[in-house]
Amino acid sequence: MGNSNKYKKEQKSIDNLNNSVNLGSYKDFMGHIDSNEDLMKSQVLNTDYNFFESLNSDEDFIRKTINLYKDDNFLGEYNNDFKVIKLIQENLISKIYKAENLKDKRIVSLKVYNKKNLEKGDYDFFLEQIKREEEIIKLCKSDNIINIYRKIETSDNIIYEIESWDTNLSDYINEHGGFSKNLKNFKKILIGIINALEVLNKNGVMHRDIRPCNLFLIERTTVKLGGFEHAIFIKNNISESVGSIF
Repeated sequence: MGNSNKYKKEQKSIDNLNNSVNLGSYKDFMGHIDSNEDLMKSQVLNTDYNFFESLNSDEDFIRKTINLYKDDNFLGEYNNDFKVIKLIQENLISKIYKAENLKDKRIVSLKVYNKKNLEKGDYDFFLEQIKREEEIIKLCKSDNIINIYRKIETSDNIIYEIESWDTNLSDYINEHGGFSKNLKNFKKILIGIINALEVLNKNGVMHRDIRPCNLFLIERTTVKLGGFEHAIFIKNNISESVGSIF
């Protein structure tokens, strides 16, 4: 009964968000966010911090996994499809490059998982995590959620060609000191974030890792939610954890 009431309450919050794009003023908009506290908490405050603590203490796992790519020719037989521009992000098992798709004439991001590095950890676990992350992003189609164009697999790597972005919210705030001089942009970004959360809730997905570095900006005003490595499905009140070390 308790879970049923919680679901109904959250669904009511989602329904209330449908009018968010029509809010007349910044004050009204912020009040609307405050009134939907349950929705925000369900997505932002449910990060499994015990997972991070256990990871930080697992030095042996980190030593086994930290040996990142030494081969720059990670595209293999797809090398002629892209022009790699620069490395923009990396962690223990993946790297993200900014690149030009030479066939489609567009700027993209390439998220690269090195199979040898995956094998140094729990290979089956990582493959399942990658598959689940892909499933969630493809399920939750939205103008405010990062898009996957295609999956490429070579003998050495699993590569996702994904939507590119100009910067993330963390870097933007560090560079510009926030939005005090442009509340119009701030309002548009917040509306985009709420729209993304609404899509996640409708599809039974909890993100669990919403923070500025996972909010990607295009032309400063269009926000795209990414960083789905910790996301979980919630089906029949049972959480199916994606889990990862990102």
